[in-house]
Amino acid sequence: MSPTTDALPDDGAIEQALEALGVPLGAAEAHGLACGLLCSLSGSRAKSRWFSELVEAGGLAPDSLVEHTGALRALDACGLDYIEQPLAHDDVLDHVELQATLDTAICLDESIRSAVDARKALERRAARVINIKVGRVGGHAAARAVHDVSAAFGAPVWCGGMLESGIGRAHNIHLATLANFTRPGDTASASRYFARDIVNETLDAVRGEMAVPTHGPGIGVTLDEDYLDTVTGHVERFRP
Repeated sequence: MSPTTDALPDDGAIEQALEALGVPLGAAEAHGLACGLLCSLSGSRAKSRWFSELVEAGGLAPDSLVEHTGALRALDACGLDYIEQPLAHDDVLDHVELQATLDTAICLDESIRSAVDARKALERRAARVINIKVGRVGGHAAARAVHDVSAAFGAPVWCGGMLESGIGRAHNIHLATLANFTRPGDTASASRYFARDIVNETLDAVRGEMAVPTHGPGIGVTLDEDYLDTVTGHVERFRP
């Protein structure tokens, strides 16, 4: 994904809206950094994602829609790409109500565990952007199904990261090559998280872009078995 050069959201307006929501900025900033939002992106898209994650980190209670709708609507002035999962994972109906009041798109993350979940949410207009995590939805086939359903509704998707090693990171990179992954993902440089990875290949972003690993068949990375032996605490072998 290449960085964009659009006008940046207004920091002051964003901070005021987050303060109204009661978002603990220290915790929110840690959350955003853990997701790698700023380590592989620059420009307005990165900043927009950063503050969208700050809202998610606020952890709004399921019954807080009425209380916080005004503050969430204030974020419309901030030029965000979207607001990620502002309500509880099982609170699709309130997301429907909230999205109807916002100009800013809602992105659903934890609410989407299958293609059926994506279809129901998008049919009801609970969101306009979908996050896909391979582990959350149950593998590549399920992730592709969510991708395809989202594309059918015209909803862009992005690939979420879960602090994977190089093996999981390679899976994410390959998944993100599908056509509807048009929003920057969380697949940041492995060196941001690990002093040494368990694969031989370096999976690092360069100027905001992540190369697709192509070192051999499959997911394009090879296991560093010698290093893995040095950090293995327990081994179990299963034989037929």
